Amino acid sequence: MKNKISKIILTSLCAIFFSACVNDSSSSKEDTKAKTIQELEDKGQIAVLDRSTSIKGPDTNNNNIRDDIDKYISSLNINLEQKKAVEQLARNMQDTLLVDVTNDRELRRVSRKAMLAINCLSLTFTFPDKGNMITSIESKTANTKQRAMKYILYSNALSGSVSRLSSGDTCEK
Repeated sequence: MKNKISKIILTSLCAIFFSACVNDSSSSKEDTKAKTIQELEDKGQIAVLDRSTSIKGPDTNNNNIRDDIDKYISSLNINLEQKKAVEQLARNMQDTLLVDVTNDRELRRVSRKAMLAINCLSLTFTFPDKGNMITSIESKTANTKQRAMKYILYSNALSGSVSRLSSGDTCEK
């Protein structure tokens, strides 16, 4: 189980990192990509995400979930229990970007909360929906180069550490 989660996270990180770091010098290709993304967003076919350089991003209701991620979660066709589990994961993903990676105690706290959120998803989603949801929230949270780099710093800071997946009902109430 832990190995599958590690593979999902590693695959997502690689995709995020490479997509955030690609630098195509052709302005016409960039214009075409930007136009395509804008068209897909306008049609509602993909989530409209904050692409600012701010790591935290806007959170007008102060629920520790970026507003664009909140809107994405609201658009999902899931029940209330699943929505709460996804929000728990989204809050944790936001924490991974904001944690001081030089503070071991905070790193362990955020990592422990990640295990709680992942277990909660396990209780509310079936396979492969759970893995797909983790990947979706992870990629949308680390959607810019700056955010992807912060997520990689967090992951690197945990490199070599051991985490145990929690059991029981770990969903926030």
